[in-house]
Amino acid sequence: MKLKLPILEVVTAAFRLPVQMRTNLLPAIQWPLGLLILLQVSGAFVGSPEAGEDSVFYLALFGILGLVVTAMIAVPAHQIFIKGSLDGGSGGLRWTGRETGYLLWSIGLPLIVLVLASLISMPLVAIAIMTNVPVFANLAVIIGLVAGIAVYGRFSMVLPRIALGQRGGLRAAGQMAAGHYWRVGMIGVLFPLIISLVPMFLQTALGPLGAPVAVVVAVYFSVVQIAALALVYRWLQEFVDPPDEDTPEEEEGADQTLLGDDRSPSEDGSDRRDH
Repeated sequence: MKLKLPILEVVTAAFRLPVQMRTNLLPAIQWPLGLLILLQVSGAFVGSPEAGEDSVFYLALFGILGLVVTAMIAVPAHQIFIKGSLDGGSGGLRWTGRETGYLLWSIGLPLIVLVLASLISMPLVAIAIMTNVPVFANLAVIIGLVAGIAVYGRFSMVLPRIALGQRGGLRAAGQMAAGHYWRVGMIGVLFPLIISLVPMFLQTALGPLGAPVAVVVAVYFSVVQIAALALVYRWLQEFVDPPDEDTPEEEEGADQTLLGDDRSPSEDGSDRRDH
């Protein structure tokens, strides 16, 4: 029987993993993490009604800077979550080709998903406009979301692969997630959408304390999302045949521990990879 990616187990482990690996993780990401917190706090101020007409410009600026800093967090975080250690030259405020690739794909992949989902749902949008029947517009949103989940799930492994310096681009990422892209997409799309509601709720529910608490929670959740992708990568690496671009030398250094289980696949004497 074909194994299925355990969504609930991955999501639960993603909240624990940054805490469990904090000894290795914090020294590698503490400076960009501090910058991200600063950007979040600054964005909260410039986004207020008192900021005036320039608030849109500053929000866009802080958003772009946030993506840059997130790439500086994500690359070493993926390495630690997946392999247990940093590659040479990663961590801190360093910027390498991996951070550049991660930044470009963290922007490009959602754009690809948005364009494809829009094209798929466009006929229903046109029908809704011509017939003035709202149900077609609602159906278009649902179909667009489903298509976005499928496309993102198919190619989202390009992000941890870039962080690890692996080759193959979208083709290798798609080959890696083949057969599991619906579940990968739910972790990569629905999970971030759901947990993003928590900081918004805290900001309004906690009064004066809401803003700082929401910032801390939002930053932690950004690391949790990275951990979730890394855990998906680890599961696929263990149970799915590797892409053609992955050589044995690349796999030897990978940490085969899955979802916080300290046992390696070799300890029970069985080969757990699904062929």
